[in-house]
Amino acid sequence: MSKGSGPEGGGQAPEKVLDRIRKLYNMSKESVASPHEAEIALRRCQALMSRYGVTEADLETSEFGVASAFRIRKQMPTYVSVLASSTGLLHDCIVIKNQEGLEFRGYAIDTQVSQMTFEYLSNTLERLLSQAKRSGEIGAGRSASHDFRVGFALEVYGRCKEIDRERRANKLVPSSSGTSIVVQKMQMVNANCAKNIGKARPKKVVYRDSDANTVGRQAGATVSLGSQIDGGAGAPIVKIRGD
Repeated sequence: MSKGSGPEGGGQAPEKVLDRIRKLYNMSKESVASPHEAEIALRRCQALMSRYGVTEADLETSEFGVASAFRIRKQMPTYVSVLASSTGLLHDCIVIKNQEGLEFRGYAIDTQVSQMTFEYLSNTLERLLSQAKRSGEIGAGRSASHDFRVGFALEVYGRCKEIDRERRANKLVPSSSGTSIVVQKMQMVNANCAKNIGKARPKKVVYRDSDANTVGRQAGATVSLGSQIDGGAGAPIVKIRGD
């Protein structure tokens, strides 16, 4: 990455910021850490990204990177694809599906934080699923677990879509040309990270209208995304390149 300074000044190089982000997240994963500490660490990571992330000056000079998100065992679960797409929206990355699994592509600092965010969301999902089972909110079978996971992922995706829409509409980080940094970044990411990759057909996410799905959506509405913006979930069509 280039040595540009963040929008608030201070001159912190993205490499140093990324190192601080890694340390924060690694601290949250220690055995003594609670789920709430992981959430706090991620919020701090996102605050650092907002303050010192890729700037207009970095758009032409920063390095692009790749970060793995999920390794395929037998089949890619639907909810995994939805969570990856949600994370890509949050951090301006494209999601690629290949024979090995999913990966984030974009500016190097964004891909690393996407990887950490995806891990955080996945871990939070499984923790809340276990809690729902122990409390009796959902049944113990595979079908209930599936519906909970899909409901959680769809709710998170809907919120991320709203966050992305707000950023683009309000131009929260405008450039000198008047075009949002978010828009410029994605143009650069697609030009540099999506070469020779065909566009996949959109896939509609299928799920049952069950109590477990409802409980999953309620859980997804509580997870921290580093923003207070909430949006409707609906049943989005998730596009993943290379699918």
